[in-house]
Amino acid sequence: RQMNESTSQFDSQARLMGALANPIRLGVLHALLSGPAIVSELVDRFGQDQTKISKHLALLRAAGLVACEVDGRCRRYSLTDRKTVLRVLDCAGKMSGLNG
Repeated sequence: RQMNESTSQFDSQARLMGALANPIRLGVLHALLSGPAIVSELVDRFGQDQTKISKHLALLRAAGLVACEVDGRCRRYSLTDRKTVLRVLDCAGKMSGLNG
C-alpha cells in the first residue's frame, strides 16, 4: 500500500515535470502571469498554430497549472494558482542556472 501512495505522488510530480519540459509551455505560463488569455492571443504571441497551442494548454491543465473558462466559442485560460506557478518557475530557473 505504501508503494501505491508513493507511485501516485510520483505520477503527479512526473506530470508536472512533463508539463514544464517544453519552452512553449513555459512561455505560456509566463504569459499567463500577466493575466488570462484566449487561445488566439497565445497563437499570435508564440507563432504556433492553434492546434499546437491547444495541446500545450491541455498538458498544462492536466498538470493542474492552468484552468479554462468557456465563454461561448471562446476559451479563456488562466493560472490555477499564480503564487505556486511563480514558485515553480523560480525553482526551474534556479535549477537551470546550476547547469551553466
